[in-house]
Amino acid sequence: MMELSMNKLSNGLKNWGNKLMAWPHIDVAMLLSAILAYLGLVGARLATWSIWFDEAFTAYITRFNVSEIAHYTGNDMHPPLYYWLVKGWTSIFGTDEVGFRSFSMVFGVVTIILGFVLLKKLFNRRTAILGAWLLALSPMLIRFGEEARMYTLVAAIALGATYVLFRAMATNSRKYWVTYGLLLVAGMLTHYFIALVWLSHWVWRWIKLRIDGVRGKKLAKNFFDASWIWTHVLAVGIFAFWLPTAIHQFSVLQAGFWIPTISADTFTNYLTNILMYLDHNKVESWLVLLYFAIVVGSIVLLYRMYRNIESKKDRQNILLISCLAVVPPLILLLLSMPPLTSSFIDRYLMPSIVALTLLLAVAVMYSKKKRAKPTWLPLVMTILILVSFGIGIDRVYYYGNYNKITSTSIRTKQLITTIAEKAKPGEPLIATDPWIFYEAIFYNSNNHPIYFLDQTTEYKYGSLDMLKDHDQFKIKDLDAFIKQHPIVWYFGSTGNDDEIKPPSIAHNWRQIDSVAIYNSIDNNYQYKAVRFQTAVE
Repeated sequence: MMELSMNKLSNGLKNWGNKLMAWPHIDVAMLLSAILAYLGLVGARLATWSIWFDEAFTAYITRFNVSEIAHYTGNDMHPPLYYWLVKGWTSIFGTDEVGFRSFSMVFGVVTIILGFVLLKKLFNRRTAILGAWLLALSPMLIRFGEEARMYTLVAAIALGATYVLFRAMATNSRKYWVTYGLLLVAGMLTHYFIALVWLSHWVWRWIKLRIDGVRGKKLAKNFFDASWIWTHVLAVGIFAFWLPTAIHQFSVLQAGFWIPTISADTFTNYLTNILMYLDHNKVESWLVLLYFAIVVGSIVLLYRMYRNIESKKDRQNILLISCLAVVPPLILLLLSMPPLTSSFIDRYLMPSIVALTLLLAVAVMYSKKKRAKPTWLPLVMTILILVSFGIGIDRVYYYGNYNKITSTSIRTKQLITTIAEKAKPGEPLIATDPWIFYEAIFYNSNNHPIYFLDQTTEYKYGSLDMLKDHDQFKIKDLDAFIKQHPIVWYFGSTGNDDEIKPPSIAHNWRQIDSVAIYNSIDNNYQYKAVRFQTAVE
């Protein structure tokens, strides 16, 4: 009886959907509605959360010109294209939180559009519409659409390159091959881990040729044809100017030293964050059942999808999305094994997260191609995924830019705001370390200028070179400084029970006031500041 009712509901929705899909402008209307939903979900929170270190680095490096940006990011760990683009963007849209973060929001929209275009080209309009809506409601795409970093840009480049590669191989048109080459280099100049996407394209190209019946020596010859070789020569040729810096970054900088080692939890966390924006140890009670229902249901849908494939074309197209979703995480997992340093972090895999979301849309739609029972399963799975995404969006709103690796909820903005409410005009603020200085300087004001101490700063990392090379905001002589400022605020991030003590090079400072910001997520007072009288008689 239950199955009969579910089948009746499924068939009713299918008939309603057929009538809706007959409307000639349904594609544009559904895509625009998905975009508006995404803009509403992301845009409402752009200025809510405090800038955290990675975003603060983005904001600080854009103070410099194009060549200086290349120099400073070359001493750190990322290529320069994202920073160049954000510098141009903020020169138009402003340098506040909305100005910096809206760039990521816009490329989240571009990702949705490209996902729609790709699915419509590979499959059909129904699949494209469902894929666009799942992307618009994806907790991970929403989360990184709110952050002033390069991850939505990387996702957009990856999807754009995937579409162009498909068109290039279908038409062998020079314009598509050249465009693909340019996207290859644009991706590498944005984030190095996009190379995993290019490797997934290699895997798909090899599988496609095998499906086409190409074998033996002919397989290698067709794989490395002139168009493929010259496209990569073009990309490498343009990238050559940055190649020495990239080699230096990989050989000298410890790009993954802060990332946890691979464990049995790594891949489970990856999936639970995609579905609910929760680490697996936070998936409790009914959420456990929801998670396993989606995992098992997805496996069934994928099985039915592949069983229902009738044409070689559909098989190749599904494998393209599958390779983009699966190959990068597997390669990164292997590259994170000892003796190599772990680099497995979910945001580095944003293109694969997007592709997995699109693959779910394909599985839902293609599992209905034949009347395999139960026919209501695709509808139930769509509902479960949307419920899971709804929970994930709620968790994104709750956690904000919470650092799950260090278990830290960033409260620098709230701390600086609270100090400004209590401090008298002209009282300076001194950061306890350069890391929180980067976060705090974003909220600098003339009434309460922010500084850091040069004498206690160890410039061990390339990310601090911008501070080392310039004296702005730097206190080089603390004794001379406090003669001009007898009252200062000394602030930082500490343990819950730790106090903010005067800097080691200070003498006879007397505490006269203090503030502490309560963190409701971790139930502590990690962010604190003390008002000191520096000239004690």
